[in-house]
Amino acid sequence: MPRTLVHRLRDARLRWMAWGTLAGLAEVVVVVVVLNFAVGVPWHMSEFANSNLNWLWVVAIATLLASGATVAWAAAPVLPRHPLSAVGLLLLALAGIGGLTLLLFPVDANAQSGTLAGAVHNGATIPTFVALGFGFWVLGAAFRASPLWASLAPASRWIGRGVLAAGVLVLVADVQGAAWVAIVQRVLVGLVALWFALAAWRLLELGALASRRALRRRERRGEEPPQA
Repeated sequence: MPRTLVHRLRDARLRWMAWGTLAGLAEVVVVVVVLNFAVGVPWHMSEFANSNLNWLWVVAIATLLASGATVAWAAAPVLPRHPLSAVGLLLLALAGIGGLTLLLFPVDANAQSGTLAGAVHNGATIPTFVALGFGFWVLGAAFRASPLWASLAPASRWIGRGVLAAGVLVLVADVQGAAWVAIVQRVLVGLVALWFALAAWRLLELGALASRRALRRRERRGEEPPQA
């Protein structure tokens, strides 16, 4: 492991960002569970924006977006030096813009409303999840180029495929007016959160690995380890 990479992985800010991501995701899970029990189980999770607890839904989505942005920002400097890493990060950035659009333009309370905000929301949904799915899949391919990230490659590729498949199923269910869209959409969001969590956990693992290697280097040089 190059010394520059060891230094980056041992940066305390990276650890705080990884832990912050995991804490944010835990909050999102708790909020969504509370909303499902307090409000009910709407076909589309976006309909929580039209409930009496809409502020709680805004908190959940804002936290999910912040968690994704945080883990992507933390991982960017230590990802494999591969062209697909840049492509994957770009796709995640586009998905982040799409997610922010979904937050700022809530879904219509009913299909007959036909507001501009509702049209923007509906138009941004599929592109957002397509960008996420391909982003995860592309990063999975990039992870294979580095032994430090290779363990995450299979999960990243399969999560990407799962997000893309779930996006297609949501579209089909919407066309058919099928109630099972509620289940598929929750699985889709769960897969996105799972990828963020796995990436954050891998950063913590790499940070610990870098610290051990730095300690071994000091021992070989006969240096005293730094005092806590």
